Amino acid sequence: PSVIYKFFFYRTKIIYVNHTPNLDLTWRSKFVTFFDIFIDKYVLLNNDTYAFFKKKFKINKNKLLIIQNCINIKFFSKKKKIKTNFFKIGMACRLDAKQKRYDLILKALLSKKLKNLNIKFSLAGSGEDLENFRKKVDENNLSKKIVLEGYLNHVKLRRWYSSLDLYIHASSYEGMSISILQAMSMKLPIIGSKVAGIKNLLEKKKYIGKTFKNTTNDISKNIKYFYFMSKGLKNKYIKTQYDYVTSRNSSQVVFKKYKELISKLSDW
Repeated sequence: PSVIYKFFFYRTKIIYVNHTPNLDLTWRSKFVTFFDIFIDKYVLLNNDTYAFFKKKFKINKNKLLIIQNCINIKFFSKKKKIKTNFFKIGMACRLDAKQKRYDLILKALLSKKLKNLNIKFSLAGSGEDLENFRKKVDENNLSKKIVLEGYLNHVKLRRWYSSLDLYIHASSYEGMSISILQAMSMKLPIIGSKVAGIKNLLEKKKYIGKTFKNTTNDISKNIKYFYFMSKGLKNKYIKTQYDYVTSRNSSQVVFKKYKELISKLSDW
């Protein structure tokens, strides 16, 4: 419909914002590129997607622009840590076994590195794989170590973040994880899979989280690293991440970038 409208009103500007990870591009995402001549700007979330669109679809780099996702920094702000007598790790996502790898966290809790440590895993979210994963938790006798929170609205989600000691995001691919940005804003140390959409964020500079390979051993090693980490070093990660997300991913900062883009296109 947008292209048809522009065909009759040629001064119309079209901005296409792509949130779909490279490995999960839908027919709609690919179909859009056939109308490249009509699209004035492609907004992408990370460097990997930028390179992918440039090479795969041979789109002129002048039409490509990276603008990351944003969050409400003021809302996702930790007031006070909810204390627990164990080390609590958590992940927030839609329960989709094809994309998310929370199953590896379950296996990590059974590993030699972690099984004797006082760690509990909380998984926030719902989806088609919820009941299947619940069965795996029961089958492995981990009901006391793994809690399935189900869907949490934004108020409950903020409180949930406040109860965590470490945020972990295990995934096969991402566009740009809103959950990771929220965890950064909530001043939590973060680890995530070394895949597009996560590594572009966590490997930007030193002390912005750590990435791991999607193997039980590597996940276990990283969880253990933060479990025994000194308070001073942990605070260094927290401060670096918080400074990064507030300067780049607040709703105000991203709004300004979109405003500048629209103003520039209007001047053409």
